[in-house]
Amino acid sequence: MKNLELIDRYFQNDLSPSELADFNEALKNDVDFNKEFQELKEIRLATKANAQNDLSNFLNALERDIQKEEESTLTKHTMKKYVSIAACVVLIAAVSFFTITQNSKPTGSEIFSEYYTSYDNLAGQVRGAATIETLSAEAYGAYDAGNYILAAENFESLVAEDKSATNYFYMGLSNIENGDFESAVTNLNVVVNNFSDLSAQAKWYMSLALIANGAEEEAFGNLAGLTLENSAYKEKAKAILKSLGAFANDLDGGVIVAVEQRPKEEEAAPSGASLDFEGRRQYQFGTVVSETTGIKYRFFTDDPIDELEEGAEVEMIVLRQNKNRGFAYILGRR
Repeated sequence: MKNLELIDRYFQNDLSPSELADFNEALKNDVDFNKEFQELKEIRLATKANAQNDLSNFLNALERDIQKEEESTLTKHTMKKYVSIAACVVLIAAVSFFTITQNSKPTGSEIFSEYYTSYDNLAGQVRGAATIETLSAEAYGAYDAGNYILAAENFESLVAEDKSATNYFYMGLSNIENGDFESAVTNLNVVVNNFSDLSAQAKWYMSLALIANGAEEEAFGNLAGLTLENSAYKEKAKAILKSLGAFANDLDGGVIVAVEQRPKEEEAAPSGASLDFEGRRQYQFGTVVSETTGIKYRFFTDDPIDELEEGAEVEMIVLRQNKNRGFAYILGRR
């Protein structure tokens, strides 16, 4: 595996922005590199799971040995000394295990590897005009066959003719499979902002793409939203937020100090949608101050809130606090 060192640096979040761009480009266009990356990703995940299992087995075996010795004919003094030493070993091992698995923040690559699973094609072929039927068959056929590079290309042609939530969604999934996380975020963002169908699924996979691409705070809004919805991703979203040091605190009131939205100008909407910036990601970000504590927090969302402006009173949930400025999730205007 000639690219082992490069891929390992990716997992360690040690690539520069330009190196990361080249890396993602290679994943998209180099089939052999993509295959090597997928193999190493699976090996890394399996190794981590085995290490945790080995330590757990060691602690269980040590506990059984102690119990056996307690039932033996050793003197009380000798037994006491043995149990004390063994208990210390168990304590040290347990603390070390807790520190490694709980207190160390996982990398974006590790989170992505743990939670990402390919999404089966549940859509089937779209029926309509002959051209659309052909494009649909080619796009979904390539996706089902695992040829995600071809699938992404075919979906791009398909959405030019048939702008639907399903087509944008599967184009985003194809992008993720190719390691093209930026394109994935853009296409899944179109689903969230323009269609009611597949919204929860799009938020979930967009969050994973953002985290894999090193933009974890940009994923907070999507993940926090999922924790408030009755979806299949609710508990997983909570777990990821927790692993990143973000927790849903009590509801608070706040005032918007600064807010910006991208992009600013409007373009034509796809069929069935009220607004769309085709080919560009819609997002909103800024600063909010808590009415309770006076502390300022940053916020970011891929689902912009209508008519949100400076001075607006909002309901919010604080997700993370730190010395530089924490992070909050804006639920909406009051």
